[in-house]
Amino acid sequence: MSKFNRNLVSVILLDAYDTVVEIRDKRRPFRQLIQLGASQGRKPDVNDAALLMSQPVNLRQAADLLGIQLGDADYERLYNDLRAEIASITPFPEALSVLHSLRNRGFKVALCSNLVLDYAAPISAVLPFVFVAYALSFETRAIKPNRAIYASVCQRLQCAPSDVVMIGDSVKADVEGPREFGMQAFLLDRKLGFRSSDSIPSLSELLKILDDSSSTAA
Repeated sequence: MSKFNRNLVSVILLDAYDTVVEIRDKRRPFRQLIQLGASQGRKPDVNDAALLMSQPVNLRQAADLLGIQLGDADYERLYNDLRAEIASITPFPEALSVLHSLRNRGFKVALCSNLVLDYAAPISAVLPFVFVAYALSFETRAIKPNRAIYASVCQRLQCAPSDVVMIGDSVKADVEGPREFGMQAFLLDRKLGFRSSDSIPSLSELLKILDDSSSTAA
């Protein structure tokens, strides 16, 4: 990537799942729904997940949208798995303190995530922090790395892409897509264990980058 320019940044744009919060009990009910459709003779489509994340649909509506027959027993099983996942959603240990530190430093902190409707409300439930803007795929009707979802953030905050640095765990959605749109970006790779020019091992490392860059600029 080109050298990080701290002086341009006024907006911190964060991915949600596996960046700020995590699902500890992963059961993937919507993937199971697609597999159920396959057992009924419906051929899975590579765009199924994108379709579900770009529409404000719940579990039953998702089945209808995909043309999958969802009987009461299957619905109860998948819904229980969904509830178990939601109950296991937890912020990463450093998340809340980093969010408050970013805001205290004067940054606008926004959220940008590809997700199904049911996974939106739990973020606010487990994370007592109000983001200045939310770009959620089922609301914007566009999923990362579609530039429309990044544009929605800039439109809501009346900022230029160059004002924004994006952080997330997906190379394509959180790094390549934002950079192609004109934002700066870092990959969050918690398995890495160290900082590189393109990635950070934790959200706390972002604070160090911002502070180091600010000191260098001064």
